[in-house]
Amino acid sequence: MLFYFMCALLLLNAFTTKAEETEECKDELDSQTCYEMYEGGSCELVSDVCAKTCHACDAITTKAEETEECKDELDSQTCYEMYEGGSCELVSDVCAKTCHACA
Repeated sequence: MLFYFMCALLLLNAFTTKAEETEECKDELDSQTCYEMYEGGSCELVSDVCAKTCHACDAITTKAEETEECKDELDSQTCYEMYEGGSCELVSDVCAKTCHACA
């Protein structure tokens, strides 16, 4: 009986750990936009804001650990629109992450 109880605890722990790992993996942009970027082959450009759709969660976690100070001060959608519109020169100080302006 103790054996089954321990097995149940191990399984529960495995599922809980997996859920915690995947909670951080999410798209910051809306799912339709991320899907369109994925289908268009643009994941290299948007993997930081479409991590889940672009299957880039491991890379984002590592990148975030390396550059915790590199972040967007504006919301992700606004920064992405500025990036797409070619305005990074104007907003790189408030959209550093999206505009790839981190040191």
